[in-house]
Amino acid sequence: MIQQNSKISLTEVNDNAPTQGYYLHIFFGKNDEVAKLYKKYGGLCSVQIGKPEKPGTEKQNRLTHKLIEVWFFTGMHSSDAKNPADFKLYLKREIGVCRVVDYKGEKMLWLKSWADYNRSERIEFIDRLIKLIELSGAAAECKDIHEILTELDKNKLEV
Repeated sequence: MIQQNSKISLTEVNDNAPTQGYYLHIFFGKNDEVAKLYKKYGGLCSVQIGKPEKPGTEKQNRLTHKLIEVWFFTGMHSSDAKNPADFKLYLKREIGVCRVVDYKGEKMLWLKSWADYNRSERIEFIDRLIKLIELSGAAAECKDIHEILTELDKNKLEV
């Protein structure tokens, strides 16, 4: 049985396999994603189930959005974003997590939504964000950013 939040990756295999409907039968009603991909490719999909990844935390969410917002208003960045939301998109493109997707036969990079980042991806993003903030000089010049980073360092908060 598939555990809730299990990581499932699917790959297309030979359409003429004798067990073509096997996976659809097993997962029908249990995982709509598998059934949709089966129908999309019209053939057998191999299914690989892994351990569930820990989801991102609310603490990570608050910290990231606060850092992005405060850094944006310092003006000490190279983005031409006009508001914090545009700045967040700029940062996602620069240091965010992408996944490779197949779109009409072509491989494309697709930006992953912040809500879909797991805990380790968020930690990696936050580390990169802090490095960029420090490189820009905003960590030393902006009192609010300096306080956030000092508190993070002092309390060894787990983000």
